[in-house]
Amino acid sequence: MSIIKRIITLLLILLSSNFVISQTTKSNDNRPFLVNLNDPLVAHYSVSKDTSRMSISFYVNGYESKQKREKAKKERIDKLNKQKRPDYVRLPTFYINYIDVQKPEKLTTLDCDYKTLNEFNSSTSTQFLIYIIIKQDDGTYLKWSPVLLPEE
Repeated sequence: MSIIKRIITLLLILLSSNFVISQTTKSNDNRPFLVNLNDPLVAHYSVSKDTSRMSISFYVNGYESKQKREKAKKERIDKLNKQKRPDYVRLPTFYINYIDVQKPEKLTTLDCDYKTLNEFNSSTSTQFLIYIIIKQDDGTYLKWSPVLLPEE
């Protein structure tokens, strides 16, 4: 009887540790993003001619369209006008911004597992460091490790 209890206990421990490891792996997904610069989720981007600097902004989920951003601005301005003391009403965050000031890694082929920009959930993203891959006109890829710019 005690052997059966030990086996059941051991199985429960193994199953629970496997669950914890799988959840940790999902939350620490460091696969790079393959970004098409013409994607409608890309708000702004800039790459220096020598590729030593790159900045990119993505629309925050919920503010992808101009109509949604304009509606949010109007609601905030209306709120400001209704306040007795209209000192300050902060506009919502429409973009999440990343910057890199180092030369990217040049890849001749894309032989790694990557995410698409549609998998990037900017409104819940807490990743400070991500990897972004952008395809060049010559068929090669540039891989940057930009950091999240803090919101002011």
